Amino acid sequence: MNDFDFANRPGEQRQFRSLSERKLAESLSCALSAPLSWTQEQDSIRVVPDEGEGSFGYRPDFLIRNDETGRLLAVELKASQGLSRANLMKFKLISDAYHKAGKEFLLIVDGAQDGSAVRALNQDNVRTAWLSDESAGTAVETIRRALMAAF
Repeated sequence: MNDFDFANRPGEQRQFRSLSERKLAESLSCALSAPLSWTQEQDSIRVVPDEGEGSFGYRPDFLIRNDETGRLLAVELKASQGLSRANLMKFKLISDAYHKAGKEFLLIVDGAQDGSAVRALNQDNVRTAWLSDESAGTAVETIRRALMAAF
């Protein structure tokens, strides 16, 4: 597994585990335009399943602020191969925790849409943007639309 750093995020370098995640980060960076901006705030939440067992901490890949409204959007970047059944359940819990905290959560996935994953994420109301075999310009526009819809 290779690590890639992404230095366009203010205040820190982010390590990515795959070329796919780096590509997503670069597209996300290109998609940001006013009123959206990176925020240097650190954000982490404690996710507690309804059963109360197996709570875990979560820190998003990126945190984006809408400068007009002050609202925050937590963004997770994932290669489609990383959407195991366990991860799908985790993303539902994470999304729910952010909504309870009055924040938004967006999962950006690189790769072909898997029918069962799409159904699970839609059923669980996890806001998702899928990028598959898109040119860089198309990927940026897809992400930009997803960001604006999230706010």
